[in-house]
Amino acid sequence: MVAIITGKHIADFIPHERRRPYADEGDIRTFDVNAPIEQYVWHRDLSDRTINILEGEGWQFQFEGSLPYNLNEITEIDIPKDTFHRLIPGYNNLKIRIC
Repeated sequence: MVAIITGKHIADFIPHERRRPYADEGDIRTFDVNAPIEQYVWHRDLSDRTINILEGEGWQFQFEGSLPYNLNEITEIDIPKDTFHRLIPGYNNLKIRIC
């Protein structure tokens, strides 16, 4: 359920640059190609994770110290915890499964 405060969505009270460029539905995460580029920041995860690309065209993934590489629907990425990485938006929304 989403909180409504004085007729506004709770996200209206979060500074735009601090909002997340994705929505979660269980283990599926969908990244919004129209989110501001500033929201696609270098970050680290608290635990190891594997992601599977389900949908999306033109997206790239980059580990710190490496060149970005293109993602496609057969891509599986193992991301060790505490490893800096980022996504570079493509042409349409990106849908992944987090394992």
